[in-house]
Amino acid sequence: MKIVCVPLVYPTVLLTLIYFLVFVRLVNPKTTSAVKDILIPDSNFNLQQSCSNLALQICKLATNLTRQECKLETSYCKRVSHHKSNLPQACCVKLIANYSKNKVRSQPRIRTRDVSFPKTDALTIQSAGL
Repeated sequence: MKIVCVPLVYPTVLLTLIYFLVFVRLVNPKTTSAVKDILIPDSNFNLQQSCSNLALQICKLATNLTRQECKLETSYCKRVSHHKSNLPQACCVKLIANYSKNKVRSQPRIRTRDVSFPKTDALTIQSAGL
């Protein structure tokens, strides 16, 4: 028997497929009692009711899985969108940091003892003398 995968979006289609598999494919139509059970609905009521309940549960589970899949997809899309909006900003910050780092490397400020810094007193006297 070949197993068929059906998308979980349409529970009614899934219910029809399960009904078909249970009542037509799994029961051998060559035997007259099996055909009689399928054609006369009340002859095997418990089996039909059990299969109907099973099909209903499968449809409910399929619906829940579809909802969960939708939630996961929405969550994934939100994360991707968040990263898309933050990525250029992060790259810009990184670019500025690298530029500053490279500029410091190419133009270092070396302080030696021979180059003395001006004293604040001398600056004050000069400004007062003018």
